[in-house]
Amino acid sequence: MRSHHAGMITPGFTDHSGPEIISRRQVGDIWHSSGIYHDEIPIFAASALEQLYASIYCTIARIGLYESLAGINTFIAMRGQEIHVLILFRVTGSAIRVINQQIALGSAELETFADAVFARYEGVRRLEFHALDACPDCAQFSYPCQKLACLEENVVSFPATGEEYLTMMSSKTRAMVRKNIRKSRLAYPSYRFEVLVGEQITAEHIAALIGLTDQRMRFKGRASYIASSETERLAALARTYGYMGLIFIDGEICAGSLCYGVGSRHFAHLIGHDPRYNSHGLGIQVSVQTAFHSIAAGATELWMMGGRREEKARFLARCRMLDRVIVYRSRRAALLSWRRYLGMHAGQRLVALRAWIDERTTQPDPAARLLREVLGIARRARLLWRQAHLAVLGAGASATRFRRDEAPRGRPPH
Repeated sequence: MRSHHAGMITPGFTDHSGPEIISRRQVGDIWHSSGIYHDEIPIFAASALEQLYASIYCTIARIGLYESLAGINTFIAMRGQEIHVLILFRVTGSAIRVINQQIALGSAELETFADAVFARYEGVRRLEFHALDACPDCAQFSYPCQKLACLEENVVSFPATGEEYLTMMSSKTRAMVRKNIRKSRLAYPSYRFEVLVGEQITAEHIAALIGLTDQRMRFKGRASYIASSETERLAALARTYGYMGLIFIDGEICAGSLCYGVGSRHFAHLIGHDPRYNSHGLGIQVSVQTAFHSIAAGATELWMMGGRREEKARFLARCRMLDRVIVYRSRRAALLSWRRYLGMHAGQRLVALRAWIDERTTQPDPAARLLREVLGIARRARLLWRQAHLAVLGAGASATRFRRDEAPRGRPPH
């Protein structure tokens, strides 16, 4: 797992090899400068992105695994010799697509970027951002803009030690974790928890964990949320930023969690357990024990992805919504981008409707009870359809690959 670089190479704005300078002004004794590297990601960008944003989704290593780095432009803004904004982007027709994701970008930083790129690219009408935290107030922003909640994250804020973290959980959760660990160790003498870090992680470990997540989802009648083709990508990223918490029984991986750490912010990416051990709560065990390692490694936050809010709340996670943001050059540019504008508007109405349904179903009146029943019927029908769909697809190939049909060795689960 890699932490922030101790030193960061900064650009030379006076070098011929440096960026195209967009603006340069003096505020007191400090020069404020901005510039763009065209079709280039400068050498200092990797460490700067880690230091500025501490997001695995905004690292050069991850971006390069999912798209070509060719054709990416780099915007930087500096105060004196310090970079305070670094944004990777592509120009596609009349739009700029920002590649940085799951980062905090305030109104001032967003405006600095918008001023620069609108000045440099006269044909660009809009800027498109995905999954921003701490977005601007569109009513007060200097450009026309829209934002739409697009990604849910459940974020845990860690205390200084694992013992403090356990103490902060409910007494019921603490007792359950301790009881299940004791129960597992008594039932399976070979039970052990182990953490693998960086180069210790292999593609085989990742494949085994994907197999467990696949089993868990099929047990719930749901489609797998990650493809086996992701194995090599996840393993490559894990060798630089990752660690895995694994529970072994008789030498076989029965539960696991894959996390990435960028500085003090860590990201849970995969968790899985063999559903045949459900009575032992291996999923909760591996989550808590891996969290202890995260804290020991210096994590102050753990991002647990979206969904299953109530379950993740047991780990003290709080829901945080990230926004898709579109910034338009002008009202005329928004009008010319009418399809995008109307799509965002429709999305905003849908989000508002879902929020209303969530709030309405908590009410005690007969209409709310009827709404809950209708939604319950719809969910059950969807689950039955998914189960039927999975049955048609068949699990034979996956069973061979991940040995899911084998009985656990040792004593059977209680």
